[in-house]
Amino acid sequence: MRERFIERGTDYQLKNGKLSLYETNSACKDVRFYFEQFVITVMLTGHKTVESEEFKIEFFPGLVFVPARDMVQKVAIPNASFDNPTKCLVLEIKPSFLKDFYEELQLSKEYRDVLFSANNEESKLHYCSNDLKLIDHFSKLFENQFTDKKPGKDLLDDLIIKQILTRLYQTEAIHLLKKNFEYHVENPKIQKSITYIKNNISQKINV
Repeated sequence: MRERFIERGTDYQLKNGKLSLYETNSACKDVRFYFEQFVITVMLTGHKTVESEEFKIEFFPGLVFVPARDMVQKVAIPNASFDNPTKCLVLEIKPSFLKDFYEELQLSKEYRDVLFSANNEESKLHYCSNDLKLIDHFSKLFENQFTDKKPGKDLLDDLIIKQILTRLYQTEAIHLLKKNFEYHVENPKIQKSITYIKNNISQKINV
């Protein structure tokens, strides 16, 4: 007898994070989930509907989705079956790695302009993209967990993650991912000053 499962997870530990594969072969709805940090997800097969009080997303293959954090969300998977299971990848990246790569770009004369800088960071709860290059990087990262067991695997994983981040840091997703490592303070005026200093650390200071 074949086993039925809903959001069965398989974890692949990375040097600087974790890649998880979630599979479902049984139709379901109102499955609740919650993330304490922003993660990056890609649908490999099947379809999910993800919703909260703030938004509703139809999650299909070809879409990169950064779900909201610190918010209960629900998922419905209406068409999952033994012959048509859903498969979804979830990438968690260590905040220290996110921060180090962000600062590497920010302090670089050649690449600092890569960072997306539009000032609407408070308005985004989640992020979606249909960038096929991002999907391709995810596929390579997943394949690398099976095809490369040599000492250089960690380095290859990190290089692929940097490719993913380079693309996301050029979009509004940067505002979400930065929140995984930024220091938060109660006073919004002080937080605004900290953010300004970080964003202009490489600029001349006029007194």
